[in-house]
Amino acid sequence: AVGQSRNWANEFSLAEVDIETGTEREITKEKFFDIRRIAWLPDGRGLLLTSKKYPDNNFRIWKVSAETGQATVLTNDAESYVTLSLNLDASAMVCTKHEPDFQLNIYGGETGPSRPQILAEASTVSFASDGTVLFSSAMTGNHEISTVNVDGTGQRQLTSDPAVDLNGIVSPDKNFIYFDSNRGGEAQVWRMNADGTGQQQLTFKYGGSPLLVSPDGEWLYYISARDRKLMRISTDGGEEELVWEKSYNHYFNLSPDASRVAFSESEDGKTILQIVLLANKQTIQSFVIPNEKTGIIQSAWSADGRSIFYIAPDDASQHYFIWQQLLNEKNPLRLIDLGPEALRETKSFAVSPNGRNFAVIQGSWKHDAVLLKGLH
Repeated sequence: AVGQSRNWANEFSLAEVDIETGTEREITKEKFFDIRRIAWLPDGRGLLLTSKKYPDNNFRIWKVSAETGQATVLTNDAESYVTLSLNLDASAMVCTKHEPDFQLNIYGGETGPSRPQILAEASTVSFASDGTVLFSSAMTGNHEISTVNVDGTGQRQLTSDPAVDLNGIVSPDKNFIYFDSNRGGEAQVWRMNADGTGQQQLTFKYGGSPLLVSPDGEWLYYISARDRKLMRISTDGGEEELVWEKSYNHYFNLSPDASRVAFSESEDGKTILQIVLLANKQTIQSFVIPNEKTGIIQSAWSADGRSIFYIAPDDASQHYFIWQQLLNEKNPLRLIDLGPEALRETKSFAVSPNGRNFAVIQGSWKHDAVLLKGLH
């Protein structure tokens, strides 16, 4: 499989390489969002793939002719097949199917620090300035943006498009919501009114995931899709500007006043939380996280910019914990034991403006082995 999926476009293809000469040949013109597993058929004239065409679709089993390049989908059920293994004559195959089981949990408030309130199935989450929760969910079959109160009331779906809508954030004045969507074929930043109306594309070149709206509402900061660099664009659209040329794949956060960047790095076997001033790109503070062998999973600045909350695993207990690093203190505070359930991959942690509630998307991927017959 050759390609990339950072910008949510169909750019994966299937290539064949001649071992003797190194010559590479594209086997099929069919393009995919992702290809997970490849298996040659016994006669060498074709292959089976587990792949998906679009970010929100299930992984399906495809058959590709190595001679003509014709690609045919073999499964059209509701299952998502991620791996496969054939027997000798290809009369049967064993596949692994999986499905997400992640819930949006609210810690703190009336439920107490360690007893979360479960709000909905979710993929990404953020808070509005009034404490409303903004989240994305695939409950309808596609990832859509919704809002809900921290007590679970007032849930409302704001988008309804066959494409993927994720990573929503709300402007400080609560008038606009920014999110990323691949409606045009790849991940670009979109804007809509707070009630879901007036949806329009904002970026057209680099695109990516919205990170923060400046306090004056003039600038939207975002992480570019392909190279994961910090960018900005006017909230009315226009030229996309590079803010910082460094690239970080996972942990990367901008302070509420857009003056500082926080990220983690490994130094001499230790994980260091770095605070960099954007004006001169200089490190102004650094903190060693307590468990040196593990990194920061997710993070969020406090609304006043005086501390950083982050989630890190603990090897001894095999639990995840929320920590608070006050920027005027050397050592962090351990706040909440989140238990052993893992976090969703990106933007699965947010802190309410008053610092009393924590939104965490936790769960697991469910896997089952399945025997399929009837390929011939």
